[in-house]
Amino acid sequence: MSTLKQLKKENAFLKRKLHKALDTIKTIGKITVRLKRKPMETLSDWIDDGHCSMRTVLGGDPESILDRRVLIEKTPRVMHPVSRNWEYGPKGSGEECGRYQPSRDWADAKARELGYKLL
Repeated sequence: MSTLKQLKKENAFLKRKLHKALDTIKTIGKITVRLKRKPMETLSDWIDDGHCSMRTVLGGDPESILDRRVLIEKTPRVMHPVSRNWEYGPKGSGEECGRYQPSRDWADAKARELGYKLL
């Protein structure tokens, strides 16, 4: 086989491999996006218990840690809907704890950013 024919054959083979790899990458990207998109949860209004403030899933039990999505003691935190880890905001006022408005504003903005619906 001539060198030119061999190079053309190799080139065609590499192009097929490249297209297959690109299709695989696109598919993985679509799957990843689908995995990250959970149905949006609607959260309750602010619930105060004297020590902290929180938002739970709508209809959730404030006593159940599993139902809490936003919590403010001194520091506001919002649960990431995919990783289920808390994302922390700036430390608030120790005197007002969960009723400190800048902490609530940060928590509400972060909750919306993460895809939660607020009442």
